[in-house]
Amino acid sequence: MRRLLTAACAAALLAAPAVSMAQEAASSGGSGPVRSASERLRNVTADQIEKNWARAVADEAEVTTSHSVNAHGRTLRYKATAGTLTVRNDAGMPTASLFYVAYTLDGQPVGRRPITYM
Repeated sequence: MRRLLTAACAAALLAAPAVSMAQEAASSGGSGPVRSASERLRNVTADQIEKNWARAVADEAEVTTSHSVNAHGRTLRYKATAGTLTVRNDAGMPTASLFYVAYTLDGQPVGRRPITYM
């Protein structure tokens, strides 16, 4: 039974590219060979790309909530902060929006806590 299932999965994986190419040819009217992505984008202008380009959110937002947890007989109070940062190019235009979450323990110096960058 396991060999039959393995053979069926292998056949499906091998047939998938052919089915995909047939669907693309049918959707383009079935005329001519399937074009590669570089061929389809050859006549696209920079203005068309710019118009359809995803835009970064320029508004930076931050929300902080207070929480507590009981661990090993101690109550730890902490703050969770979630927000966004906007990365801008040299002209000041937004190019990316980054999301972050920070957890800080109440009553502890913030200058001594570890920082992780990703």
